[in-house]
Amino acid sequence: MISGSNNLFFGAGAAPAQFTTSLNADPLVANLAVLNFHLTATSPAKDAGVNTGITHDFDGNPRPAGAAFDIGAFELVSTAPRPNPPTSVHLVVH
Repeated sequence: MISGSNNLFFGAGAAPAQFTTSLNADPLVANLAVLNFHLTATSPAKDAGVNTGITHDFDGNPRPAGAAFDIGAFELVSTAPRPNPPTSVHLVVH
């Protein structure tokens, strides 16, 4: 018997009945046409995985990087913009 959990199935029919807590949905990856499997912020795979003992994703980012593990080879990491550096700094020494 084959079993599994926390998998994402897309385009090949529904998940087998014995696969618990699996998803049947478009994974909403960055660009499937060029095989860019990084998750987008709205991907159903985000925070839908389990701890499989793998501590870093394919890019070397720590897992998990959010509320829970992501399904797939890549964790969705924050891309918050960095603040601009100051244009002038005044230093006063006492």
